[in-house]
Amino acid sequence: MIGSVVGLLVLLCCGVGTAGALLSPSGDPLPSRGSTTPAWVGTTTSAAPTATSAAPTLPPTPAASTSSGATVPQPQKTTGAPHPPPPPPTTAAPQQGVHPGAFCSPHWAFGYTVGGVLMQCKPSATDTKFRWRQA
Repeated sequence: MIGSVVGLLVLLCCGVGTAGALLSPSGDPLPSRGSTTPAWVGTTTSAAPTATSAAPTLPPTPAASTSSGATVPQPQKTTGAPHPPPPPPTTAAPQQGVHPGAFCSPHWAFGYTVGGVLMQCKPSATDTKFRWRQA
C-alpha cells in the first residue's frame, strides 16, 4: 500500500520518465520502456512484504546563485512588524495642547501638552498605533 502511494507520488511529481527508477517488489529495478515483460513477473517470495519506517530523503535546497556563480545571501526573516523610518524633520510648528496616549496625526509630528512636555506622534515597541508619546 505504502509503496504504491509512493510510486504514484513519484509519477505525479516527476513524470513518467522517472518510473524506470522505481524498484520492483523484489528490490530489482523495473525494466526500461522498451521491454515488454518486467523481470520480476512470475517470481514468488516466501515472506510477506514488510513496511519500512524510513522516510524518503530529499536533496538539499541549492543556494541562490548569480550567473557568475557567486552565492547570493538570502534575506533574514524578522519576527516583528518593522516600523517605518521617520521622515526627515519638517519645519512645521509643533501642535499645542496634545494629550499623552491619544491617537494623533500627522505621523511623526511634534506637540506640547498643556503642561509644556514635548510629545511626538509615534508608535511604541509594543503598540503599532501612532499615539502622542513623550519625545
